[in-house]
Amino acid sequence: MPTITHRRHQPRERAARQPRLLVASPSGDFRATALPALGRSGRHLCRVEQWIPLPRGAQLLTMPDCRPVGGRTAAPVTLDEGLPVAAALPHGYTRTYLPAYAKAEGASLLPLFGYTAVAALDGELAAAAVRTDQAPEWRPERFGTLGLPERIAALRRELPFNAVVAQLSRCAGEYGCYTAQNTFYGRWEAALPTSNACNARCIGCISEQEPDGPPTPQARIQANARQRDLVALAVRHLEQAEPAMVSYGQGCEGEPLLNWKLLVATTEAIRQRTSRGWINVNTNGSKPEGMAALIAAGLDACRVSVFSARQATFAAYYRPRNYTFADVERTLALASEAGLFTSINLLTFPGVTDQAREIDALVGLLRRTGTRMVQMRNLTIDPEQLLDALPPPDSAALGVATLLARLREELPGLLIGNSSRLPGQVERLTPSPSSTGEGS
Repeated sequence: MPTITHRRHQPRERAARQPRLLVASPSGDFRATALPALGRSGRHLCRVEQWIPLPRGAQLLTMPDCRPVGGRTAAPVTLDEGLPVAAALPHGYTRTYLPAYAKAEGASLLPLFGYTAVAALDGELAAAAVRTDQAPEWRPERFGTLGLPERIAALRRELPFNAVVAQLSRCAGEYGCYTAQNTFYGRWEAALPTSNACNARCIGCISEQEPDGPPTPQARIQANARQRDLVALAVRHLEQAEPAMVSYGQGCEGEPLLNWKLLVATTEAIRQRTSRGWINVNTNGSKPEGMAALIAAGLDACRVSVFSARQATFAAYYRPRNYTFADVERTLALASEAGLFTSINLLTFPGVTDQAREIDALVGLLRRTGTRMVQMRNLTIDPEQLLDALPPPDSAALGVATLLARLREELPGLLIGNSSRLPGQVERLTPSPSSTGEGS
């Protein structure tokens, strides 16, 4: 596991004129070196064009069994001592470059974090990132507050035999899931995990890995949810929260549309008891027939996970069982045609997502399906594990900033952010969000 640390930074220079490479000791202390900092785009070392102040809420990580790399791209230097330093960004920020590092031969897989390049710049810490969302509802300081344990205990007393509440208690308290916590805070988007099975074997799955994979940050639910538990929790939330949304499809489960008949019955039962709020599904988009039935039952919104809009790259990451990217596109199109608020959850990885042909395919998908929003997600994975599994690149990586610029230029009505939007929140998100950072 990497060390998560907030220890003191000891720069060698009070006001460096260029970003300097950070290295960490095994105990987690870190310092600036004299070497210029670099980033990585896929496997390629590169100069980072834009650094922002390390955002408040970022976690600093060390990378075990790896060596820091700095200097010039034409003559990089790999240090024999110290560990690379990376950042895991808080909600609302999208990384632009990976850390520059060299992995030792035979090293274990790195845990599932969104490793982001960091540097010392003018005596402060900086990250290779852009700000892509400023939604106040999802700021880290609003979660994990002192009153959360009491709220969890109160809801468990209110719904003592509800297995969904029991699962979300663990997600909110142990895993720190924001959507699970919203369920207990009684606000915004609440979680409704439903399915313990999945028809994909995503390389970066956060709830179930193969025996030789990295440790998962959370455990998958052990059984499919019961309709009565889902309905009781959903109706309670939709009646009390303002604004309110409940979402099938969470990080602690598999693919919800495998249970589409349960979701249809649950949605119909919810709507028999309340007309308030939105009902949403987060899905891999593999079951167009399930989406069609769920739309007819009263679904309001959907978010579809997308790593790539190209079949070969898509299949290499998701390793799907009995579906293709054509099914994913059809699912998105059905939802848009029915008037649902449609989003994609774009699993972003510098050097892959920003390849020229990947961008072209993504723009085409969004245009053909009429998708309303792109939610940027920093893919949490060991970079080498991902790159080893993907087809060789067939076009140049243009940069994450260019990816964002292309989306805004070619799809001017597209909303870009990092989180789901509820009624009343969509209007606050402009199609061209700021790319400036917020210091710590």
